[in-house]
Amino acid sequence: MKLKHAERRRRCCTALGLALLALYPIPMLQAAPLSAAPAASAPATPAVVERLAGGYALRGVREVAAALRLRADGGFDYGISYGAVDMQAAGTWRSDGQRVWLQTEQAPASFRWGQAQSDFHNDFPMTPDRPVQLLVRVEEPERRLIWSNVEVQAEFTNGQVRSGVTGRNGMLAFLERTDEPWRGHTVSRLAVRYRDMPWMWFEMNGPMKTAVIYFRPGALMRPAFKQMVLDVRPTRGSARELRMLETDGESSPGGSRETYFRQ
Repeated sequence: MKLKHAERRRRCCTALGLALLALYPIPMLQAAPLSAAPAASAPATPAVVERLAGGYALRGVREVAAALRLRADGGFDYGISYGAVDMQAAGTWRSDGQRVWLQTEQAPASFRWGQAQSDFHNDFPMTPDRPVQLLVRVEEPERRLIWSNVEVQAEFTNGQVRSGVTGRNGMLAFLERTDEPWRGHTVSRLAVRYRDMPWMWFEMNGPMKTAVIYFRPGALMRPAFKQMVLDVRPTRGSARELRMLETDGESSPGGSRETYFRQ
């Protein structure tokens, strides 16, 4: 009898709970948006720019290096490195003098001509039995990164095309060939592309042994964050600290302890 009574009571409580949920549904939890920027969304005033523009570096977080630069033209550059993670962000900043709002803006990925070198790059392993005619290196100059898996096409003066992919060292070698139809012909132009990007062609002006192509991954790379809000300290006089309040990225290993000090 006691078991039956307990079971009857449990069922009554369950039914009552379901009825209450039907009458007073619990709202779904949603992530709170970042603090809104000033309503006018106007750039910082000249006085605020003069106070805040400059370089800031993260302190107080072990094994983490991070830096933020607020430019006087309204742009910012950010970079953070911890463990095997290396992330960047760039875009525009606004401020009302008490808080700073960072908004990441990513440009499309692009290639551009880097430089022609009269010698083969030092990082490429040369072997006497495999003479190289032209070495192609793809790198990102700002972060000094090399890029593998970049497709390369070389069009020779005979109109023939040879192709390949850059290796882990960011380079691809086109070997010297003495058989027909390659004997005596050199590379007249190069084309590169990455993933689904269109081919980008470069004319080869003059003799060279290493052709360096610069690559900016832009929107192909996940930024450190899309938005970040920082608190200005002190609120008067020259700003000495920017303390992170909110971010939607994964660039906060120090959490609420992240404070960027004026350099």
